[in-house]
Amino acid sequence: ALCTPLPSFRQPFHTPVMMSSTLISSLADARIQAFRDLPRRPSLREQGLLVAEGKWLVERLLASDLETLSLLVEENKWASWRERVDGRIPVYSARRPFLKEIVGFDFHRGVLACARRGANRPLADCLPGARERLAALVCCDIQNGDNLGGILRNAAALGVDAVILVGHCADPFQRRALRVSMGASFRLPIHETDDDATLLDQLRERWDVRLAAAVLDPAAA
Repeated sequence: ALCTPLPSFRQPFHTPVMMSSTLISSLADARIQAFRDLPRRPSLREQGLLVAEGKWLVERLLASDLETLSLLVEENKWASWRERVDGRIPVYSARRPFLKEIVGFDFHRGVLACARRGANRPLADCLPGARERLAALVCCDIQNGDNLGGILRNAAALGVDAVILVGHCADPFQRRALRVSMGASFRLPIHETDDDATLLDQLRERWDVRLAAAVLDPAAA
């Protein structure tokens, strides 16, 4: 359900380049800065960016409303990805051994994409107006990216209207969360906040939401 036809793309940040200049051969090449040494930079939040890995995840990124800035692919996959984006997004390539040097691990998924992550969405933009059914998932201090990714994937499958991350949650657009969520972060309305008390009051009073909670505690009833 997450994999939808690719839409028309908006004008990208970079200007498309010809085949002769897309083969990356230097780690100092500024065009691949976002892709360098990814294990040491699990989140690109401070740069306002995200990196998606692999065919399915990149396709879902391209089908989303986020602005994709560039792709980095194995040399033998350049032509197919260039055709998919119709020349509107720069597609850079590298030979597989050099890809490992760029990203910092043995990369076999063939393609990476860099995109702008967008600003934190206001709660009112995430939740629909008056309606008979509304389901919001509130996650408090889910700090493990894999766990958060699994939660987002299940939320999308169950038809949750919005996900609200409270406190010290992992970045929903970090690589591991994106990979486990299979791109649910691109599709779900997500709001992040530190004010859990105000949030719960708003859900009750403005959206008439009945609250239910779960916690891993032997004393929980």
